[in-house]
Amino acid sequence: MVQARRHRPSWVRLVVASVTIALLLAGVSSVAAAGRERVGDRISLFDPPTTYPADTAFHLWHGFIFEQGVDRGYGRDEFQLEVDGVATTADFTDVDVLDPRVVSRVWVFNFPEGLSGTHTFTGHWITPDGEDTITVTVDFT
Repeated sequence: MVQARRHRPSWVRLVVASVTIALLLAGVSSVAAAGRERVGDRISLFDPPTTYPADTAFHLWHGFIFEQGVDRGYGRDEFQLEVDGVATTADFTDVDVLDPRVVSRVWVFNFPEGLSGTHTFTGHWITPDGEDTITVTVDFT
């Protein structure tokens, strides 16, 4: 005996497709938001620790504060980081309006797995007027 196959009404297929798309978009946006979080404690190149626990998450962030309409480097300044002489790509940048005329822009570098051993960090603050550099060493034990 052959059974006839029933087709779902088009409105049911539309509802299922809409729910699937909504769930996919919710998953993508939560992953994107999680990708913009800073992990662990901050290590600053201006006042670094001499030692830090090995294999412990941390982040570095550095950048600039601009007065809009006054600082000619706004949008052209850049911070770059090297770890042991190798350029490292920022995980993301944060731009915050501190007041109507002052904007902060920082580059965030996450190290979710931490590091072990001794490592050298070199920060490059690059502006239209030149470059400032700081190099520090941290022992991850």
